[in-house]
Amino acid sequence: MYELPKLDPPKLKGLFKPSSRFRSSSRLVLIIVFSSIVFGFLGGALGSSLFYFQIKDYLNKASNNNNQFVKQESLTSYTPQTSQEKAIIDVVEKSSPAVVSIIISKDMPVYEQYYENPFKEYEKFFGPMPEFKIPRYKKKGVEKKEIGGGTGFIVSKDGLVLTNKHVVLDEDAEYTVLTNDGRRFSARVLAKDPVQDLAVIKIEREKSVNGEGKMVLRPFPTLSLG
Repeated sequence: MYELPKLDPPKLKGLFKPSSRFRSSSRLVLIIVFSSIVFGFLGGALGSSLFYFQIKDYLNKASNNNNQFVKQESLTSYTPQTSQEKAIIDVVEKSSPAVVSIIISKDMPVYEQYYENPFKEYEKFFGPMPEFKIPRYKKKGVEKKEIGGGTGFIVSKDGLVLTNKHVVLDEDAEYTVLTNDGRRFSARVLAKDPVQDLAVIKIEREKSVNGEGKMVLRPFPTLSLG
């Protein structure tokens, strides 16, 4: 049999070995890319920080300017534009200490909820019935609640208050007068006009010590009529 001659395969080792110039170029490219990423990140972080502090400084200055503007506005008193407007403001400032609020309180029933089976009483005739419960309410007691209110004004230094009749129409209710300076007084109804919607209630004056050390009744600010 004829034998083919043996051929040695070509040696490829070192055929594709990169040159030193190629390796240097690749290393340089990697260094440039890495440096660009690092410096880009640092530049972005630095720019964001500077932008944040600039915005913060701007907002602080704007807030301080706004506070100064509000303080100046609050310190500046309003000047009436016309004589009629000035007269109205004077009347309001003079009469406001005598204007009072009237609080209406009353004992109101308190109810408690419970559940009941309406078919329970039929069990003695028909045996066990299905469990079916409906809500029921029973009176548990009374509780004093504020049910309304109105306004009035003090017309005498000893505590007479003029108000509307419909405000104090409920004879079972209790009435409390709240003055402009925050004090509370129990009031009693003295009179109701049978025709006009007017009524007079009375509050008792507080006791206080005067400059001489004597116990006196503190007068109320009043609104003059007529």
